[in-house]
Amino acid sequence: MRFLKHIVHVFLFLWVTTLSFAQETAEELKEKADELFEQEQYVEATPIFLRLLSLEPRNAELNFKYGACLLFSSYKKKEAIRYLNFGVTDPNIDPRAYYFRGKAFHLDYQFEEA
Repeated sequence: MRFLKHIVHVFLFLWVTTLSFAQETAEELKEKADELFEQEQYVEATPIFLRLLSLEPRNAELNFKYGACLLFSSYKKKEAIRYLNFGVTDPNIDPRAYYFRGKAFHLDYQFEEA
């Protein structure tokens, strides 16, 4: 019985240790997402930006990049507009945010806004 208890403790220790090394930091995730975004791999970057947004929902850059990714990975183009609108509220945002916002309006048949 004692032997079994020790085995369980060792197993739990190894399992917890493995989990702690497997998790990426927010900074590592951001680097990975930004790299995918720059390579125009928007579909692959979408879930990473969503995960980052759950940590920083008021970050304009993350909103812009997630919204841009939604244009390529979602059939809900209107949802992208919400994120892109928030992204362009930052006066220092990447100018591409305006391009993607215009594209989102265009895809949603809002030609005047585009």
